[in-house]
Amino acid sequence: MSLNPEFKFAKLPWIAGRQFFRHASVVDLMNIAQATQSTDWLTEFSSVPTNFSVDFLSFGDKLHDHWEIRMAFADNDSFIWNLWPNTSKTCGTRIKWKIGKHGLYTKIEKPNNPSDPVILHSFMIGFHRTFIDVVDWLEKLFKCNVNKVDTHYTTIMVQECLTNWHPLKNAKTVSVHDKCNYSAFLNDLLPARHAKGFRTFIHDVEYENPTRDLSYECLSSMDYKMASLDFSILDNQEIKKYIKNLMASKISPNFEVLVARIPDWTKKQVKNFGEHFNLEPYNGQALVHTHFSPEWKNRYLYHLTRPIFQHNKDEETVLVFSFSKKPGEKTSGHMAVVARTVATVAYTRN
Repeated sequence: MSLNPEFKFAKLPWIAGRQFFRHASVVDLMNIAQATQSTDWLTEFSSVPTNFSVDFLSFGDKLHDHWEIRMAFADNDSFIWNLWPNTSKTCGTRIKWKIGKHGLYTKIEKPNNPSDPVILHSFMIGFHRTFIDVVDWLEKLFKCNVNKVDTHYTTIMVQECLTNWHPLKNAKTVSVHDKCNYSAFLNDLLPARHAKGFRTFIHDVEYENPTRDLSYECLSSMDYKMASLDFSILDNQEIKKYIKNLMASKISPNFEVLVARIPDWTKKQVKNFGEHFNLEPYNGQALVHTHFSPEWKNRYLYHLTRPIFQHNKDEETVLVFSFSKKPGEKTSGHMAVVARTVATVAYTRN
């Protein structure tokens, strides 16, 4: 469908504009929008997308790392927009889009199957800054917000423009890969997301300096695969509240190990901890086939090799509690919580 940017779309009646949006390709409309000084005409009668997600795809090679934007509509095409960090791979591009002050050499691939998304490839200078401005442009164009972010902590930390990027706090779903060990970033991110009722997934987190006023509810809104958390600033009741929430909530399928620094508990306090939660004595087998590997032990030097309690959460999951001290430190206790999926173990044995 060929559309002329010189046409006065702003003069279309609203009903006609709605029909026009439903029958024209959304990518064609975006092409016109980027070529005109005002996009109010499209914003006025466009639909809000049913999905607006962004994903930083990292392959360990800067030439192939790129941002992927996905947007879907109930009454128009879906599209995938790949934003690349260079202008050297422009083979096949046909147009140059102008988004704000940025020039994007763009190639549009229409699908053979009408149900498949349109795929765009844009190559530009100012990679991450340009990406942020493109996302802002789309949010204004379609009166929407990003609802899902999947990115890497190392990418956030090396790009100042991403550290305070608003979708990290406002998107319903946020997943951060790589190892996150910057407490100031977490102290800013987690309370903001928790206040909106959002959970946050961080693949590998070392949270050594949480703010003293950080609630256990806020801390509990963070999911992770592996975590090292500092509970030493919390009193015993706050620690118990966090563990209680962990035991009562559905365990994330990604969860492997939590190691937490705790106050220097005595044997009696450890015993009281087990009695408080009605934990069973460790049966000698629950740590078998867990993710608490030698790599974990060597990595943190916690030597948590003598489990004390276990909690059979359901038919598939067992939580194992172990207590120890870091070698050379007399006043810093540690607790490890390990999740095991029984079904996985049974499958392995068969």
